[in-house]
Parts: sequence; C-alpha cells; structure tokens
Amino acid sequence: MENRFCGELANDAAFAHELSATKRENRTVPFHISHAWLDAGAILLPGNYGRVLSSAGYGHSNALAESVLEDVRSREFPNLPSRLQSAFYFDTIERAVAYRQHQNMRHVNLYEVDRVAADAVEARVDFRRVTPIGPLGFDWARSYWRGEAFPTDTLNRVDSNLYVETLSVSALRVVRLVAQD
Repeated sequence: MENRFCGELANDAAFAHELSATKRENRTVPFHISHAWLDAGAILLPGNYGRVLSSAGYGHSNALAESVLEDVRSREFPNLPSRLQSAFYFDTIERAVAYRQHQNMRHVNLYEVDRVAADAVEARVDFRRVTPIGPLGFDWARSYWRGEAFPTDTLNRVDSNLYVETLSVSALRVVRLVAQD
C-alpha cells in the first residue's frame, strides 16, 4: 500500500475514497494509530499504554502528567475509564490524522478497527488537554476528564472538535490497514 499518512494524505485517491465512503454511508468507523504492523483480526488489548508507562516508570516523558490525570480521575471521575487501562481510538479519519499531525508522529500506521465490546465504558476527550497548562494545580486535569475542548485556535481557524479521542475499556479488533507512513 503506497498511501502517505501525512498532510498530503488528504490528496491521496485511496484516502479520499475512504473518507467519502464513510461520509456517504453515514457510518462511524473507529480508527487506531500504531507504530506496530498488525494483521486483520489482531486484537489490541486495553491497557497497553498503561503497561508501557508502568514499565518505564518516571523515565517515561508523560509519567508525571499521567499520574496527575489518574489521581484526579480516580478521586473525581471514578466512572470514567482509566487512561492506563484503556484502548484509544478516533471516531473519524480526520481526527486520527489530526492526532498524528499534532503529535508530529512519523512511521505510523492507520487502522480501521472494531470495538470488541460495543457497550464498554468510554470517554471522549480532547487529547491536547493531556499536558498541564495554565496556573499550577489540577484544573487542566479536571478539564480533560470533563471532556472540555481546548480553547479554539481562532488565529488558524481550527475546529477544536477535531481533537477528540475516545478511551475505551473494550479491546479493539483490527479490520484493515487504511494508510501507512
């Protein structure tokens, strides 16, 4: 597959076909980004990110922020899924591409996935709120768990609704590789 998963992806014929098909059929197709090469049918277990983080400990660049997020979630939002025990997906291809671009990720694959447990507990959050911002304290973490959008980028006219990811306690099943970089 020769698709490019970058800014020029929007001009790619296969990408354009996939995007128009999902819009035409008015269906929500979950997408997942991974550095790993995965076959159709592969199962992505929830909690993989948490296992990576736990293994690295405070040597992981996000350890402190994730510790705060988990503490605030467990005390103030206990009904929401833990980031450390979730699988992450995007409910539109545009959101997956926005995440990849925001994170400046290279050499990643975009997969169409299905949730194994469609009724699993989930949370929709603005992935840009994972990083502390503003005055000292935990308000940034509370905003994250409330699902509040990061302030709209009025200068660049960016829709803050584009930066939504879903945390799910469901495993994800790979349907197919959509694009690679």
